[in-house]
Parts: sequence; C-alpha cells; structure tokens
Amino acid sequence: MEDAVELTEGAEPNPLWEYSLRSYKRAGVEAVCLTLQDEFNLNVNFLLYCCWLAAESIKISDIELLQQVKGLRYWDHEVVLPLRQARRALGKLRIKEAQVLKEQVRACELEAEEVFQDEIYASYRELNKRPDLTVGAPEASAEKKAAVLASISSKRDLNNKEAEEIASRNARFSEVASHNLNSYVSIFTKSQSIVLKKNVMILVGLLEE
Repeated sequence: MEDAVELTEGAEPNPLWEYSLRSYKRAGVEAVCLTLQDEFNLNVNFLLYCCWLAAESIKISDIELLQQVKGLRYWDHEVVLPLRQARRALGKLRIKEAQVLKEQVRACELEAEEVFQDEIYASYRELNKRPDLTVGAPEASAEKKAAVLASISSKRDLNNKEAEEIASRNARFSEVASHNLNSYVSIFTKSQSIVLKKNVMILVGLLEE
C-alpha cells in the first residue's frame, strides 16, 4: 500500500479503508509497514486492519483472524502481490514508457487494495454479525462530546479531562493493537525476532493519538 489515494468518489464508505488512508499518511507509518511487509512477509492491509480494530477497542480471536487470512489468501497472493511486483519491476527500467506503465499499474494496485480491504471489512462483519460502523457513529459521538463539554466549567478541568481520556485511549489502543498484531504475526511465523517485535511496537506507538 504505497502512495495511498483518497477514497474513490461515489464508493460505499468503508471505515477500515478510511482509517488506513489516514493512518498511512502519519509520519513513519509507511516505512514501518513496508519493513514488516518486505522483510517478514506480512500484509500491510491486515496490519492496518489489526490497528483499526484496536481503534474500535475490538480484540480479534486467533481463530477469526486465521479464517479471514485464509479466506482472502487468493486475492492477496494472486491479485495484489503480482501488481506490486510488476510496479516495482517497472520502476527499475529507466525508460519513459516503463514509467508511464508503472503509474498505470500503481493505480490498479491501489484499486485492488481498496477492494481487498472491502473484502476484509465484509468478512469482519459476517464473522461477528456486527452492524456497519459508518451508520450513526458521527452523530452519537458529537452529542456525547457536547454533553461532556457542557458539564465542564473551567478550561483547566477540560484540559485535564482531555489529557486523562487521551492517555486512557492510548493505553487501551496499545493493549488491543499489540494483541491483534501479535495474533496476526503468529499466523505466519513463530519467530521471536527482535527486529520484528520492535517494528510491531513502533507501529503501535505511531498510531496512538
């Protein structure tokens, strides 16, 4: 997932894809994700999926995650991966025609990754029979925030409360993201590589608020 683009115009909202686009733009996230992908054969889309679940305070079970990874293996290995390999191969050819074709392949790769994440999100909803997280969430959040702000009388109280809430959310995110990512990593490898663990921890830290 390199040089991510904005959500396709007119497409059905996918909170996972929207989260991935925002997160991938954060400083350092792309580099860590690509290190985990290129050196440890982990899929960037599933890495971000694990973190998105954590942002929603959802711990996924090893069985559910394994089922999703197996169910979407064909799309990952036979569609997204060949497009990525073709793009990188074209990037090594220093002729104009190859660079033009590279950009066309890049666009196809991003579209394929968006569809891939649509399938991940659909499988998540099917496995858990959960409602679409895009429905009603912004309004409910806005009402809750307004009620909290109305009950706070001073700026100091507000700042303290916000700091406490951020610290609490970060602690929860760190716990759940580490669980989800370690579950995903364990599907592919039993390696106790210090570099692998370090990059997973860095990714979690980068995606905290």
